[in-house]
This record gives sequence, C-alpha cells and structure tokens, in this order.
Amino acid sequence: MLLYKLPYKYNEHIKKFAFSFNIFFDLYLVAIMTRVSLNNINCWEDFKSYVEAMPNTKGMGDSFEQLTKLYFLINPIYQSKYQDVWLLDEVPAKDLEYLELPRQDLGIDLIARSGSEYHAIQCKYHSNKNSSVSNKEISTFTSLLANKKNLTHGYICSTALNTSRNFNKLEIQNISNILYDTWSNLDQKFFDNARKILEKKKPKEEPFIPKPHQKNAISLAHNHFVKENNSRGKLIFPCGSGKSLTGFWMMEKLKANSTVVAVPSLSLVKQTLEVYLKQVVAKNKNVKWLCICSDEGIGKSDDVVTYTRDLPVPCTTD
Repeated sequence: MLLYKLPYKYNEHIKKFAFSFNIFFDLYLVAIMTRVSLNNINCWEDFKSYVEAMPNTKGMGDSFEQLTKLYFLINPIYQSKYQDVWLLDEVPAKDLEYLELPRQDLGIDLIARSGSEYHAIQCKYHSNKNSSVSNKEISTFTSLLANKKNLTHGYICSTALNTSRNFNKLEIQNISNILYDTWSNLDQKFFDNARKILEKKKPKEEPFIPKPHQKNAISLAHNHFVKENNSRGKLIFPCGSGKSLTGFWMMEKLKANSTVVAVPSLSLVKQTLEVYLKQVVAKNKNVKWLCICSDEGIGKSDDVVTYTRDLPVPCTTD
C-alpha cells in the first residue's frame, strides 16, 4: 500500500469522511442485524448469544430495546393495558410535545400510552446477570419521571437480577421493575409471536377451555349465586387444579360488571393478572384493571424486602 501526504485541509476531509462512514456502517449493520435477528432465535439464551456477538454495545442496547417493545406488544398484561408502544424515535410529534420531551435519547427508550396516560420505559442490557441496576445508571430516567408531570409511571427493564441497595432505598413509588427472571423465561412461543409482529401479522392467543371439574364448579356457582340468590360462597380446590382460571370463568358466567380479587402476596397478584388477562386477550375482551397494594414494602425482614415496584405493572398504595 502507498501512502501519500496530502495538504492538511484534505486530510481533515478524509478524516471526517472516514468518521461519517464508520457511523453509517455501524448504523447499517445494526439495522441489518435487527431485521434478521429473530430468524434463528427461539429462547432467551439464543437472543443473549446473538446480541453479545455484536461488534459494539450500541447494537446490544438497540436490540434489547426492540425486544422490550415486542414484549410489551405480546404479553397479555401490557397488551390489555396499552393502545400504543413506541420506541422513542417512533413517538408522534404531538405526543412528544405534550410530554415536553426532546426527540433525542435522554434516558427514556420507549413510551407506552394507556388512554390519556403515558408511561416511560428505560432499557438496560447487562451481559452479567449477577450485576445490579445502579442508581447512577438510571438517575437521568428517574429525574425525568419525577419532573415530567404527564409521565405518570415508569418501567426499568434490565437483564440484571436485581436493583442496587442504594436504588432500593429511594422512595420512588411510580416505577416497576422488569428484570432477568422475566427475560430468561422467554420461550419459542414468544419468539414465534415476535416474528409474526415483525411480519405485520397479529399473534393469536387461544383461550383455555374448562376441564370437567371446573365446568362442574362453574355450574354450581351459577346455581348458588343466581338461582339460590346467595351473596357469599367458597371454592375449595387442591393446589394446581386451576382455581384462578375457574374464578375467571365464574366471573364470566355471572356476567359481573366489576370484580375484586384479593390475594395475600405480590407473587399471587402477578399470577392472577397473567391468568385473567391471557383469557381477556384471547377472547378479545376490553377490560380496565387496577392493582392496589396495602404497603410499598411487603414482607420486610433483615434479609428480604419485597417492594411493589417488583410487580411488573403500575400499582398504587392509595
């Protein structure tokens, strides 16, 4: 190779061209990889291996943001709650103006709209699942959430197992965490549905059908409450026999306009939401739901504290 010394001004042009070309090539590579990224991905480990083979952290972060958007579009909990889920550069100008947000990334990666409410989403990809989401890396996000009155809730989506102790000490009530345990459970069904969305097709969720013992319970409940006009009843099933689903079908049979479900733990809040809303989406029903918890910190002890922000949904303690 022969190198020629050019006048300074030409050297500067070449440097700028090379810099611009490198940026263009990186963006092009990310676009190509994003477009074909799900072709051979059928589980979380496949996705993790794919993104961590990328040449830069930007590609990893962008891919995780795309995955997060797909998750919000596919999961029945969010599918039943949000009418729109946008990456930041997809948010319509009028909505950005209403939220008083700039187009460039200042700590918010996605916006989800539920009626007149807007919720912000921050994505943090961690290659090491044993790391924690630190207060420092999400401080811009939490600051925006605190100062933008039209952003009423926020999600921290991270592949880390936990949030740091310093972050947990902050009294932030309008944030939900979606951490490693969620992403590690993404399976082939999820990625099949994700591919359908990328192909502009709507994933179809098949509703469950009651089993004989559940049909009998539904019939007895209808007779107990409607025909016999009782105001109270009790369903006793063994563990794993489908109490939550049976409760949903009883609600349908009784044509209830409103239903209150009380459970003793945050894990059961999540389980009940997943069971009920999966059926709601499968049957194409339109419902409004709200989570209310008695306290911000549940089950406090010296070693373990479970916070309402560990629920992957907005939750109020009022």
